[in-house]
Amino acid sequence: MHVLTAHTITWAVAGTLAFGSSPTSGLSLRPRLAEPVDAEAGSEDAAPAEPDAPASPPDGSEGTDAPARLEPPPGQAPPADATPEPADSGEDAADADLDTAAREAAQAYFKGRMAYDTGAYDVAIAEFQRAYERCLESETCHAPSLQFNLAQAYWKRGEVKQQVDDLRRARELFVAYGRTMEARGEEFDEATLQANLAALDAKIEYLELAARAGEGRPVGPTPAELRLERRMATTKGLHVSGAILVTAGALLAATAIGALIARGATKWMLDQAGGGRPGADNQNSPEDDRRLRNGYALSGRVAFGTLIATAVTLPIGITLVASAKIRDREDRLLDEQLEKKRKLRERTVAWTPGGALLTVRF
Repeated sequence: MHVLTAHTITWAVAGTLAFGSSPTSGLSLRPRLAEPVDAEAGSEDAAPAEPDAPASPPDGSEGTDAPARLEPPPGQAPPADATPEPADSGEDAADADLDTAAREAAQAYFKGRMAYDTGAYDVAIAEFQRAYERCLESETCHAPSLQFNLAQAYWKRGEVKQQVDDLRRARELFVAYGRTMEARGEEFDEATLQANLAALDAKIEYLELAARAGEGRPVGPTPAELRLERRMATTKGLHVSGAILVTAGALLAATAIGALIARGATKWMLDQAGGGRPGADNQNSPEDDRRLRNGYALSGRVAFGTLIATAVTLPIGITLVASAKIRDREDRLLDEQLEKKRKLRERTVAWTPGGALLTVRF
């Protein structure tokens, strides 16, 4: 006889409840929990705890109102501390601002390109300006390219509306773009930039002349041409003044030489009055002797004065003539440059901005 213990009875009852009393009952893959056995029939193989009883907190406190903690998914280690750490608000906010600036700059840039391609240059200028301002607040955005594009937009609008102010603004932005690229040590197409500046200068000059003509004022030479005319007039004056002084110096030198000859002749005549012998009696009358002596003194004074005048006027005249020749050569070079500009201005009456917009990195 086997002794039926409480443990054996428990599993027997569990088996009966699990598989049922009828062989036709359905099988369940999950066994049912056995009912607890009466304490009197049990032993120290303690009865299983009720499954619906909530577990007590480890510190022994009543955790009836405590929220349940989320368990990590299978295969993942539980976090050391479920409480989230506060984020570094300063650095994260700065990064967020930079990202926002770059994003807004990119949005404004693409809007500006679309407006530029469709001929809406007012919108393109506003969007490129906004993109440039936001780009300066971002470390990932290439601001000089937006300067170039903004200059192109001003140039286009200035061409369409024939506005000198827009063309001047475009030139300023082109110059700023070149200086910024040089300061950053980045390569750029300097030849294209210089060609754009030359074309803008010619167009501005042309529009200013046209504006003067439209106001009823005579269209005369440009300011540069006026400066060259004044310079050439000064050069001509130097030529004339130098030639006069050189001529005067030559005449004074001739006068000085004549005075010296006359002085020498007078001295010879005085010497011959005594027969050419030292200490001999003077054969000239007092009148002739006084006349000869006065002529000798006068010729000496004339020779001395004309020599001094020659020493002053002749070097000045030579210097003026030499300076006039140098300026004349420079004036011819300036005139050739202005002639090239005049031809360029004639060719740029219908000039349109060349090149394309630059692609901006964000």
